Amino acid sequence: MSAAPQTISWNLTQRCNLGCAHCYLDAGLRQGLREAELDTAACLAVLEQIRALSPECLLILTGGEPLLRRDLEVLCRHAAGLGLWVVLGTNGTLLTAERAAGLRQCGVKGVGISLDSLHAHRHDAFRGRAGAWNGAVAGLQAARVAGLDAVLQVSLMPWNVEEIEALLQFGLEQGVRAVNFYFLVCTGRGQRETPLSADAAEGIYARLHAVQRHYAGRVLVNAKCAPQYQRFVHRRHPDSEHLHAFPVGCPAASSYCRIDPQGAVTPCPYIPSSGGNVFREGLARIWREAAVFRDTRDRAALRGRCGVCDYRQVCGGCRARALAQHGDLSAEDPSCAYQPPVAPSEPIRLSARARYGEVDDDVPDVVWSPDALASLARVPPFVRPMVRRRMEQYAAQAGQTVISNELLQAMRLRVRTRLGLTEPAGNAARGSEPPGDKDDAPPAADRGTQ
Repeated sequence: MSAAPQTISWNLTQRCNLGCAHCYLDAGLRQGLREAELDTAACLAVLEQIRALSPECLLILTGGEPLLRRDLEVLCRHAAGLGLWVVLGTNGTLLTAERAAGLRQCGVKGVGISLDSLHAHRHDAFRGRAGAWNGAVAGLQAARVAGLDAVLQVSLMPWNVEEIEALLQFGLEQGVRAVNFYFLVCTGRGQRETPLSADAAEGIYARLHAVQRHYAGRVLVNAKCAPQYQRFVHRRHPDSEHLHAFPVGCPAASSYCRIDPQGAVTPCPYIPSSGGNVFREGLARIWREAAVFRDTRDRAALRGRCGVCDYRQVCGGCRARALAQHGDLSAEDPSCAYQPPVAPSEPIRLSARARYGEVDDDVPDVVWSPDALASLARVPPFVRPMVRRRMEQYAAQAGQTVISNELLQAMRLRVRTRLGLTEPAGNAARGSEPPGDKDDAPPAADRGTQ
């Protein structure tokens, strides 16, 4: 467990102008939803709790549709003023050029926008409203013009898996920083949907890994709500930078939590059991002491195949799917096709290199030049400790006592060479950015709603 969550997702509202078939929150425009959500003063108090527990964390403001909140800019401005890294998870249909520019001025770093198909009728049917596709694409363009980092969020379903590569190319053309492919967790309205089978998921992991390497340096490709992807990558490329740039397995209760519209805190959006409310138990106490958080993060208590799996520390399975299928957070994940060794074995662990969100004071004594520190400051704060540690280790191995922008460039080239990649055209001008910034670190809007 991290001492504090590196990422907090907050459902500001259950109201939504769409009616997505898979919505875990059962969002819509039903009467009474506005009155049920926290008011502005209460939200500002929650932001203070978030800052106290996890200064500079990635804060995802989502819904429902967060752009329906009239006080959204007030909340964003206050959150950014507290030093939090603020992003939005949105369906994009309400993100006009004016609204995007205003959010950027309030300190918002980026947006995650949902788009599930390049066929408008498919996306519209899944999202429950005609015109949703046009609105999402317009939102992407508004974000780009405003200078907001944009991430494309794709919910993978049996009817759109053939579009993976095409959606990636579309995202690249739209200038997005990343494309996140979400594997459906059947909660809320999603219980009526058909998820991908375990065997089908394995085939998609192979495709995602291939395009992840192909598009490296141009756009990030991520598998979300699929902790088994870590196992898949490790078995094929155990030295992959991907394994060290992202959380090990599912981040729920380990580096991530979620706050619902009424202030209840859960390990993730798909685990309905609350550890308490921010106004009764308090966010810090819930994170550290709540039983559902302890149970979610306790991999020593895993049962079934997950309990004996050699990848139980690297993956750990999806606890939300285990709960939904078996009524038990510690049961085996039904969405996994992997058969672990028959004989119990020591769990595979990643090497001791710094991982996402880790802080380690045992690093070589080196000095950062002012220009290198300026480059480091552009790295999202929730991954900055990892980037700093890796860079200092690299400097020590190279016999350097001063980290300069030139050394940062050398490290960046080393990472790409190790992956067998060439530096894409257009990146040379960004060579002073440290490893982990832009291309190697989770982007600003890395998570968010499906």
